[in-house]
Amino acid sequence: MSIVSELLEIDSDLLRKWLCNRKIETVNEEIVKPMTIVDSNYSRDALSKLLYSCLFNHIVEKINETLSQNSADRHGFIGVLDIYGFETFEQNSFEQFCINYANEKLQQQFNLHVFKLEQEEYVKEGIEWTFIDFYDNQPCIDLIEAKMGILDLLDEECRMPQGDDKSWLLKLNQHCAAYDHYVAPKRRGVSFVVKHFADEVDYTVDGFLQKNRDAVNQELVTVVRHSKVSKFCFIWKIFVFLIMQCN
Repeated sequence: MSIVSELLEIDSDLLRKWLCNRKIETVNEEIVKPMTIVDSNYSRDALSKLLYSCLFNHIVEKINETLSQNSADRHGFIGVLDIYGFETFEQNSFEQFCINYANEKLQQQFNLHVFKLEQEEYVKEGIEWTFIDFYDNQPCIDLIEAKMGILDLLDEECRMPQGDDKSWLLKLNQHCAAYDHYVAPKRRGVSFVVKHFADEVDYTVDGFLQKNRDAVNQELVTVVRHSKVSKFCFIWKIFVFLIMQCN
């Protein structure tokens, strides 16, 4: 607590208060209610995710600023050597789900630009062309992104006071069974299967809710916003703090 407060130059007492309490507003009054240890841990983790997100967004912003500069000596190119990091192991959790979801989106972009748009251009120009049939992974993305899809139901379950991984899985089985790319659990009450473009992956639901929770209460956000350091220093100190945690 003292290290975070010193690095980010924020009030340690307020930080401690709103990591361990939450404000409830009624019609006539505001109540400060102590949280359980479990909820306080969630609050701490959510704040860490928020700080990491600030760092990540700052890096992306600076990269985009550099690439958009109209300078003769700028290096306006970023190369990605390996974009397809599809993962499937004996046990797959939230991390593998996020990686594979990202790869579904990358595959969709590839399909769009290499197949769909390019072939439409050939048609417009009257070029003789034998259409290439390709695997369209949009239905799998719909399963993940759609209303009452995997992510929507996961976020909803995270907002439920008594929500847990098992009840989330029950909702998946109820609402996602209509999707061809969703398969009911092979092991009852433990996992679900998604038919990705690269392979079928069996995801173990344990830990999904805990890893997905990222809601930060407004009072905690206010504490961080009152940091006395500049934006650049704030971002740099977040980086230092995260490095310290890794070590």
